[in-house]
Order: sequence, then C-alpha cells, then structure tokens
Amino acid sequence: MGAPSHLPKPAWESPRVILLMAPFFLTLLLFLVIPAISNLYWSFFSGPSVAPLSDFQPSHNYFDIVADASFWSSLLKGLFYGSLGAILQIGLGLLFALAFQRYEAYRITIYIPALFLIAIPPAAYVAGVRILFDSTDGLLSGVSQELFGTNFSLLASHRVLLLGSIITATQYFPISYLLFAEGIRQIPASLTNQAELDNLTYGQKLIVLILPSIFMSIIAALLIRFAITFGKFDTLYFLAGSSAMYQQVETTPLFVFNEGYQKGSLGRGFAASNLLLCLFLTSIIAFSNRAECLKRHFKRLAAKRLLCRSRIVVPAALSTFVRWTSLAVFILLTAGPFILFLGSSISPNFPRTYGGFSLESYHLLFGDYSFGSAVSESIVISTISAFAAVICAMPVVFVLRFYSFPSRNLVNLVFAIAYLVPSVVWVFASRSLYGGMDYIHETIRVSACLMGFVSPLAVLYSRAAERSVLFPDVAQCTREAISATRFFFSVYISGYRTSFGLAFIFCFSAVWADYLYSSLLGAPELRTGIIAFQEILHGAVVPWGVLMAAAVVICMPVALVLLIYLLATHKRFDNA
Repeated sequence: MGAPSHLPKPAWESPRVILLMAPFFLTLLLFLVIPAISNLYWSFFSGPSVAPLSDFQPSHNYFDIVADASFWSSLLKGLFYGSLGAILQIGLGLLFALAFQRYEAYRITIYIPALFLIAIPPAAYVAGVRILFDSTDGLLSGVSQELFGTNFSLLASHRVLLLGSIITATQYFPISYLLFAEGIRQIPASLTNQAELDNLTYGQKLIVLILPSIFMSIIAALLIRFAITFGKFDTLYFLAGSSAMYQQVETTPLFVFNEGYQKGSLGRGFAASNLLLCLFLTSIIAFSNRAECLKRHFKRLAAKRLLCRSRIVVPAALSTFVRWTSLAVFILLTAGPFILFLGSSISPNFPRTYGGFSLESYHLLFGDYSFGSAVSESIVISTISAFAAVICAMPVVFVLRFYSFPSRNLVNLVFAIAYLVPSVVWVFASRSLYGGMDYIHETIRVSACLMGFVSPLAVLYSRAAERSVLFPDVAQCTREAISATRFFFSVYISGYRTSFGLAFIFCFSAVWADYLYSSLLGAPELRTGIIAFQEILHGAVVPWGVLMAAAVVICMPVALVLLIYLLATHKRFDNA
C-alpha cells in the first residue's frame, strides 16, 4: 500500500495521455482561451459599447486606461488589500496551527469547523459584518456608543478597505491553517523524538524544528494567498459596491467591472481586463522561472536565521493561555457567523428591537422576495458546473499521478494561470463571446462558463487531497494484466472517490458563491441566490431580519453537501 509509481511505458502508450487530457483542455479552450482571444479583439473597439459600428482603434482604449489615474489608484488599493489580507490569513493560520499542535486527539474535531466556513458565501459574511458595524443599527456600534460615548464604526469610508482585508482574512484563514497543521503533523517522528531527547523547550523546538519544516509552505501560501486576494471581487463589492464608498474599495478587479459593466464602456472594460491578465501572466511566469532560485535562497535564509540553538523559554502558563485563547478565538471565528445569522433571523425587527422568537422573516423571504426560486436556480447551476468540472478533472489527475511526459511543468503552469488570474478577467472574456448567445438557455450558458472556470480548481483540489489517500499497489495491478481502462474505472476512481468528493464540494461552493458570471452572462430573468441576496443587501432599506434569514438559507446547501460528505466518508476522513 505504498505510493504508486509511474505506470510502465510499454503497457500504456503516450497517445492515451492525450486522449485522457483532451476533455479538460477542450474545456479550457472553449471557456478560457477562445473567449480571451475574443476579449482581446473587442478591446480594439472604442465607443460607449461594442457593436459592429464602433470605431476600430487598436490602441485607443489601452492608452486611455494607462493614462487614467484611477486605474493606477485601483492597482495600489489592490496591492494593499492583497498584501494585508494575505499576511493576516497566513498569520492567523500559523497561530492556530502552532497553538493546536498538541491537540492531536481532537484534530478532526477542530478541522470540521474550519471546513464548514466554506459554506458561507462572501455576500453573507459581509452582511454579518454590516449588521455588527452599521452606524445606525449595528450591535457593536451600539455598544461603542454606550461605553465610550462615540459611535465607532469600521464601515467609515477611510476604514472600509481595511475592513475588507480583515473580512477576507477571517473567512479564508482556515485554508492556511489546514495546510500548516498538516505540515506540522507530517514532521518526521525521528526529528520530534530527537528534540525530546535533547530536552528542547517549546520555544527551541519552534525555532529549531517546526518553523524550518514548514518554512517553504509559509512562503508559498503567502504568495498564493496574495494573488488570490488581490483578484477577489465579491467581498469588496458586497461591502461597498453600491454606496458612496465605492471609490474607497475600487481595486483593479472592481475597476474592470465598473468600466465594462456599470459605465457600459465595454471596450475599456475589455482593455482593462487584458492589462490585468498581462500583469498576472507576467508575474506568474517570472515567479515560475525564479522559483528554484527563490527556494534555494529561502532554504539558506532558514538555515541561517532559524536553525539555531535559541534559548527562548516559553513559560508553561503563557503557553496554556495562548492555546486556550486561540481555541476561543477559533471557535468564535468559525461558529460565530452561523450563530449571528441564525440568532438575527428569528426576529424581523432585529437588531432595533427584539420581539421574541418568530419565523416571520422566513415567511417574508420566500413570499415577498421569491427567494426559493433563486436558490433552486443556484442549486441547478452549481451542481451541473461542479459535477462536469470534476468529471473533466478525473483523467487529468490520473495522468499527472501515473505518467511522466515532457510538458508536465507546462501543464502545471496552465493550472496556475487559470486558477490565480482574477475571475473578472475570465468573466469579461466569456461575456465577449458567449454573452450574446440568447438562443442558448441562460442556465446552460452560465453553467458551462462556470465549469470552465472551476475545472482547474477541481484538478488542484483533487491533487492536494489524493496525496494522503492510500492506494492499491500499481505494480500488483500491472502484474495482474489489468488494462488501463479497467484500472481507471474500477481501481483508480474507487480509490480516490474521497478526494474527488472533496473537490466537488469546493467547486460547488465556488460556483454557489458566484455573482459575476450569473449577473454578466445570464439573461435578466436569471436570478440566482447570490443575485437575490445582493438585491436585499443593497436595497434602499435593509430589512435586517430578512437579510439574516437569507444568509441562513444560502449557507445551508453547501453546509448540507459537506455534512453528507463527512457522514458518508467518516471512516476515511482522517486520510482526506
């Protein structure tokens, strides 16, 4: 039951590799590459909209964007938002991983709340923050008024970008925590035993053993989380997208959205999205070329700065205090949003007044706001997109695990580009080609485009999860003369069903929380759950009880899917 080796070349020929990877790359071609080319073409047309009668001026839009001070201002805001958000995410994840490393017996119990945070769409998270810090009705703003005589609100215009960074960090830190916790858990037992024999204190083990062991994971996670946070659209848009504070949070993805959609200047929007794409492509390629050099440099840095016989002594009382405080904060961050949503939804006038337990908010939600049909539409789109993405990803993960081929690094680079480039780029690319195809049903059109967007995610999540799953010995299967087709369907898929199930959940949650594809590609009658939620959140008057009831409802489908997965795989979850 060891790690499988590459399958013998004479048995399974290389043309089979092309056949297995063809569906995935066809998906990327149809929904990422060809739309991106179309995006480039339409960026050469100027005017208030893109139409056959628009002026063909190849460089006009690009010169306008480059000369626009707001574009560079949005870039600086994005760098601040991405940097601070990534640092906070990594810091929280590392803090909890170090604090909980002694709770090995309760590891799965701690992991589960972290996983359940993916069930909360950013729109709902922002709604929870707004009900806490709203200047008029906010719970914490009211407490500040009572205690200090001043209404302190993080929703003030000069703090809103900082608040967005904090929201992003508190929602996505579990990803870093799970990575670091597994890295610490996989430190070789021989090194841990040697540290015990040397009577090293906790501070010494931290500097001599733990931090050097996960140093490269910290650096890699910091860079990846920066790229992903920089490209995020939804959190900042839902926080201040339809208010006077929009300029304060207008990072580059929001600038692209504003130019191409809200102002109706599609040519400028296409040009701005192409500039953003070039920026990310240049950064990813430059980093990939320097990755090995940076890796060696970081290892030397770790050896010089961290691998030393430090005499730092952490008092036992301080260590215990940090662990219990960290556990309390962790529970607050993971369970707090669900408690807030549920508690605030049982009274329609909450937080102004509390009239006792009532389901009136839910009656209003499914009656006056027709929320049920929107949620049903989201379930259909999310299921179709996630299922199709995982089906396309299965043979790709299979090939990457069992085959060696010359272009392997190029394939990994394609995954990185498709995953790290901001989604607003792919949305505008898809809009330029598929947005006008009204003869295709909007549900099918949006589902197909979203499948192209989340297919790289399905590959990456599957590859990350399948590394810890025990797998039948490939050599034994080869000796038994099992054909490649039979091996793939009867052995491989069965052996990795836990990993593919987890990838489906992550893809489902990504599609479920999507606002851009549904709003920009769908017909006006396409109303998904997030679009309906956004209408309530950005309405002229915010009914807080109804909004919190909507938050509970849009969290339930992903939470139920995750719960079903955990119950079905509880015996194998420890390996997933």
